[in-house]
Amino acid sequence: MRALRSAMEWLGVIGRPARVIAVVGDEYDAALFARLHGVLLEMGATATEERFGIGGERFLTENHYRIGRSSVVLATETDRGLSITGDENIVERILHLSGCHPVTNDGAGEDG
Repeated sequence: MRALRSAMEWLGVIGRPARVIAVVGDEYDAALFARLHGVLLEMGATATEERFGIGGERFLTENHYRIGRSSVVLATETDRGLSITGDENIVERILHLSGCHPVTNDGAGEDG
């Protein structure tokens, strides 16, 4: 067990914040996307990559950012919505600064 823990520490698995996904709105909400993008830039994030994909009737965009040693992804996906993926503490900070709240189970979200 000690060897496994040492290997996990060496790989950086232990002690890292949990990665989370927060769905915060509809995929077509350009104003909300712009607000989140602005908050990320205010936090010192650097945009590193944009990805686009189409599969049948599904459309996906991913905007990747770097904040220090962490990465954050703003994604829009048909039937899923607009989401933020990243370290839990960073995602919580983005939500707080933007005034956004994750979408509830019934599909009704609050964005501020």
